[in-house]
Amino acid sequence: MFGKSLRNKTVLQFLSTVLNRSDTEYQKSSVSLQGEKRMYNFYSTCILIDGIIKYDILIREERYFNLFIEQLEVLAQSYQNHQELIIGIHALLGNIIQKQLGLKDLIQYENKRKVLERIYDRYIVNGYCFHSFPSVFQEEIESYGIRPQNYQYPFEQMKQIAHIFENHHYQEVITKSFHEKNPVIYLTDSPLMAYYYAISSPQYLCHLSATSAYMKEEDYDTFAYYRKDYHACRKNLEQLGKHVHLSMREHQVVSDAFKEQWQQLKIEEAVPCIAVIPRSVIGRNQLPEIAHILEEAKEAPFVVSMAKITDSRYPDDAYEKPILPLDFTVECLPTYREIEQGLEEEREKKKETVAVPKVEEMKQPIEELFPTTVDQLPQTSLPQESKKEKKEGWHFKKKREKTQPLTLPKDDLFPPLEVSQEQEQKAYEKKEN
Repeated sequence: MFGKSLRNKTVLQFLSTVLNRSDTEYQKSSVSLQGEKRMYNFYSTCILIDGIIKYDILIREERYFNLFIEQLEVLAQSYQNHQELIIGIHALLGNIIQKQLGLKDLIQYENKRKVLERIYDRYIVNGYCFHSFPSVFQEEIESYGIRPQNYQYPFEQMKQIAHIFENHHYQEVITKSFHEKNPVIYLTDSPLMAYYYAISSPQYLCHLSATSAYMKEEDYDTFAYYRKDYHACRKNLEQLGKHVHLSMREHQVVSDAFKEQWQQLKIEEAVPCIAVIPRSVIGRNQLPEIAHILEEAKEAPFVVSMAKITDSRYPDDAYEKPILPLDFTVECLPTYREIEQGLEEEREKKKETVAVPKVEEMKQPIEELFPTTVDQLPQTSLPQESKKEKKEGWHFKKKREKTQPLTLPKDDLFPPLEVSQEQEQKAYEKKEN
């Protein structure tokens, strides 16, 4: 399902190109207020992953997939901002469903209504919510279900660390859920957020070692935990300790706890795991306002009406009941490192083969199915965010958790190694042999 689509070789290379795109690397937006390195590209990549997962939920046919990815590539080369990227994806998905239903256009109201009804049926009535978790728990979850009491997190140890930081007046270093007597399951109906939670799971460890809202230093590596880079995370942790003015003893307690958890949860070999749960299982398969949305579609642009159905209603939903093994499936998605290194692998191939063949052009015009440029997409805006959404921001923090813009290093974390002529000659002779 989702994992197969995202692990497709062409898809991974495409996502890697977007993540590593140099001309937008420092671009400013609502998610990178200061033009933090790669943050803009990272969010673009997450939006595309969200779109690919929505393709699997809404379309359910492989025959359009390659064409959909080709059109995403066209869109990703020309979009001017994230809103334009989201609108473009909505338009592409809508056009595919229009073709599936044998409709001539998405201009006439009856045609729009039929497509929107299909979207509502597949995305809401028969759609999914998601629960992200560390892959070390996959076997247990698939065997016994999703039960918060089964997660063997070191609650007491984390409370001790939270207490250390609170003594230095840093209240939210460790999420408050560790202080709750009755643990809960957190769900989301957003594919984008599900992937983010998966690559940052468990979040308390990610916040502690890489995404601390208190850290803004240039050499603080915000993506270290996503890459599962132990040494970069330890360096971040040292910076945080100095920033907070931890004593040697306090720093040792925090450092030892982090090392123990890294090993116990097998972070270095972790993969993003998502439990895919039918909305009907948890009572999230209806929209009370659907009749109003369909009525408004008479005047509203199609992509706006579609967004009102597919936009997240439960971005961070606390669910108290256990979910049985037969009520969900588990999808393993590509790691952040797999996506990040895809472009590097392509560079190595270019060095070996000198040239990379271009993709052959399609024999029949692509315009027959999709618009090929952003100029041809509906020129409209998505519904404005609510005050609550603006307050929570895009960083997907847990409820009650403070968020601040993250700052990434402007230079590489490690300088290039200097190689002597003698070492270079030996390396060359070794390669020749």
